[in-house]
Amino acid sequence: MKVFICWAGKLSKEVASILRDHLSTMIQSLDVFMSQHDIDSGVRWNFRLAEELSSTNFGILCLTPDNLDNAWLLFEAGALSKNIEGSTCGLLLGGLSPSSIREPLGQFQHRAFTESEFLALLYDLNKRIDRPLNEASLKNIFEKMWPDINACYEKALSDIKEDADAPPPREQIEILDEILNLVRSFGRQLAAIPVTEATEAAVWYNDGISLQRRFKFDEAIEAFDKAIGINRRTDALAWYSKGNVLYQMKKYDEALQAYKMSIGLHKNNADCWNNMGAALIALGRIEEANAAFANAKEQDLAKAEEL
Repeated sequence: MKVFICWAGKLSKEVASILRDHLSTMIQSLDVFMSQHDIDSGVRWNFRLAEELSSTNFGILCLTPDNLDNAWLLFEAGALSKNIEGSTCGLLLGGLSPSSIREPLGQFQHRAFTESEFLALLYDLNKRIDRPLNEASLKNIFEKMWPDINACYEKALSDIKEDADAPPPREQIEILDEILNLVRSFGRQLAAIPVTEATEAAVWYNDGISLQRRFKFDEAIEAFDKAIGINRRTDALAWYSKGNVLYQMKKYDEALQAYKMSIGLHKNNADCWNNMGAALIALGRIEEANAAFANAKEQDLAKAEEL
């Protein structure tokens, strides 16, 4: 049985590695995939991820306080919910509790990284394989391995604390950084926009980003729609961001249309091609997703050649 592990951030990545190293040792029929280890050099990771997401049987999300709004983790979670509904578990790390998980991640079952909850996760996996192990035997194997698993987890937590000397950046700074990175890709278009229109469009766009980060998705879409209506030259960026919100709302068809509108106006946005691929995966349209990922790769290579 194939198990797909989603991660984003250092602690999440460390726990994903722990799962990859130990799950298939306790239940040998599991085929555990983690992108850090399981994509060979030179392989187009977009294609491999699309292939793995479409063929997996169970998903595990390694959730931390820092990655709950990570775009790519949300994309992978959306693809898993589409392809294997009811077979995805969120593993709560770093002090997270179920009450702290908001939609869209709140729809999944959640388990803490504790001895009893980890054993329950093993039982969940065991029930889904073709020839389940005897639960008493599985529990015996787990009890022998748990001290090592827990020691690895405690070390990961300790390492994270040592790296956390500086306070986390304020939310407003994160928003401004994100806006800056996105706007840079559209710099040439913005140069020709009248100042008044550019300013008004930026106000609505910034409002949309802020509302999105507070999970006020309907209001965010309204803000992006108003940005779109001001000046056609800024539409590509607003359509792209609107598509991201629609994806988070699991409105994959509408998200796909928004990404297509953005690319129709600015086809060189590799991020938009990647996100379109994620939406297509969620819709089960794998061949089209691969084509979108290929376009993203092409744009990345073209950008690298310009540097």
